[in-house]
Amino acid sequence: MKTFKKMIGICGWLVYIGFYVYVLYIWKDIPEQIGSHFNFQGEIDKFGPRSSLYIILIVIAFLYMMMLAVERFSCSWHSTLERQKENMTMAVQCYIACMRVYIMVCLIYVFQHSIHVTPLSSFFMPVFISGLSILSICMGIYMLHSSRKGNRL
Repeated sequence: MKTFKKMIGICGWLVYIGFYVYVLYIWKDIPEQIGSHFNFQGEIDKFGPRSSLYIILIVIAFLYMMMLAVERFSCSWHSTLERQKENMTMAVQCYIACMRVYIMVCLIYVFQHSIHVTPLSSFFMPVFISGLSILSICMGIYMLHSSRKGNRL
């Protein structure tokens, strides 16, 4: 579990830093008018200036740092067994790390469509919501099973 957590953490940082390097590299090629809002069907329903991307970049950085902080300080399990508490904390940290990477990849996808002024795929919202749901359900079942058995995660 610790190796998995480290691997996901490294992937998360590579995606995060790579995204900002990519944005710096293509900034001059981004058109002055970009898509700034997508409806549920994935169609652009509002346009804005290129400078509106600053807000998106700040929001992405804020979300990433907040999820990183929650992952680091998720040690508030109430358990009488210290080993079980340590295992549950590791599971929660792995779950949050996976969510962080998944959300970053989805935000990068939306960002790409925004700067190229192309609609999102009609499958984006169902796939995004399903991905979040499946990740949450799998982690919940895993944590529930492990906490009942007292097994190491």
